[in-house]
Amino acid sequence: MLVRSWMYFGVTFCGFVLMIDDTVAQIPQNQPIVASLTEDASVLLAENVLVQGRPYARLVELCDRFGHRLSGSTALEQSIDWAVDELRAAGITNARRESVTVPRWVRGKESLHVVAPRAYPMAMLGLGGSVGTGPHGIEADVMTVSSEDELDALGAAVAGKIVHFDNPMPSWTPQHGSCYGETVIFRVHGAAMAAKYGAIAVLVRSVTARSLRSPHTGMLSYQELTTPIPAAAISTEDSEYLRRQKDAQTPVRVRLQMDAFLDKDAQSANVVADVVGDKFPEQIVIVSGHIDSWDVGQGAHDDGAGVVMAMDTLVAIHRMGWKPKRTVRLVLWTNEENGMRGVKSYIERHQSTLHNHVAAIEADAGGFAPIALAVQCADKQRESTAAIELAQLVAKLSWLNPNQEMTVKPGSSAPDVAQLVPSGVLALGLDTYGETYFDYHHSEADTVDKVNPDELRRSAAALAAVTWFIADHPYPLGISVQVSPGAPESPGGNKHADGPK
Repeated sequence: MLVRSWMYFGVTFCGFVLMIDDTVAQIPQNQPIVASLTEDASVLLAENVLVQGRPYARLVELCDRFGHRLSGSTALEQSIDWAVDELRAAGITNARRESVTVPRWVRGKESLHVVAPRAYPMAMLGLGGSVGTGPHGIEADVMTVSSEDELDALGAAVAGKIVHFDNPMPSWTPQHGSCYGETVIFRVHGAAMAAKYGAIAVLVRSVTARSLRSPHTGMLSYQELTTPIPAAAISTEDSEYLRRQKDAQTPVRVRLQMDAFLDKDAQSANVVADVVGDKFPEQIVIVSGHIDSWDVGQGAHDDGAGVVMAMDTLVAIHRMGWKPKRTVRLVLWTNEENGMRGVKSYIERHQSTLHNHVAAIEADAGGFAPIALAVQCADKQRESTAAIELAQLVAKLSWLNPNQEMTVKPGSSAPDVAQLVPSGVLALGLDTYGETYFDYHHSEADTVDKVNPDELRRSAAALAAVTWFIADHPYPLGISVQVSPGAPESPGGNKHADGPK
């Protein structure tokens, strides 16, 4: 049985915590012992989330009630209000909205048809932030390339043409993951690459290794383009068709229609809620996910799963009646998908207290079983030390994923919290078993039925355990402190990165 008797361990441990808190100042030389007790409490919290947590029920409500949640949409704002109401109903009365101004991109009607050598419709989705084609659409010949070098070799020959980037994503492997970073480059930068040679539009192979003719959208960057060109993702099957026609030296002509446009900015908000620390309340540990999604599917894995995991973490701590040393702050970021304005606004709003943000963890890798913690810090010594300390906790969480040993990976984190790294914050990302993540990512297939409730609970439990471990650790995670016997416990914080003087 994975879960031990909660009533027995919960009551016994709560009493023991009180004893330790009363005497910790007298035994700072035994920091490893105190840290071990924090690990034990983290495991108990994880067990409580497994037994009493509601991540899947919340995810079903979020997805089925509001659907996809693009920045600037009514659905996003309603889901933000729902999250605040849910937290308040759970007893976290300080749950609130922190206003953020976000871009509002509108997809509009869109279509793509092959005109020659035979007429047929292609499966497509305009890329986020793309301009439209105008009311009359664009009809042109297609030129297929598989790399930037191939595009550069063609040069001006692509002028007046639609460039098609056919760069297949490799299959996921445990050793190399998805290779997303190597594949997504053409989705992000393809339009800018092709436009400099006079191309009038681009079609990009969807960033997925497997497909049932489902296109996958995502953000693009026009960089410094003065005249942006329309850009759309097509299914891998349609991309293969265009590749075969090129190999057969058969010219292909298509007609692209996109009504997309960038509207005026809209008002949105980050969701923020705190369980205030009882020893160093000014120090903050963020636990987070992003509540916006693309305008397809339901945003279940990306990132409804992270939202409900983070909510369950804060609710579980409150439900237990535990008080961490540091404040645990839930943040549900808005506008991660097409602007990152949620985290940018948070940094601006909380600039004066960023030095007291001890760590920030984000779940943005889907609702699969947990496999790793990614750790990132501008101070590489702190990053390395934190990874060692987290490995001790992870070893006690192996039961959360009996199929694969959990690891700690220095050098990266997650999209929103990575923006806090330049401010000296230790950033972490919860990684999950992502073999099928990109089957659904940014597509109509990202719906709640694709999320396994048991795997989601296990990742929620892991997130709760890591959050508590950092928030209640005797010293800020990753900061080596030498304390003489009888000395008081240091309040830590980023401003004490080298320990007490």
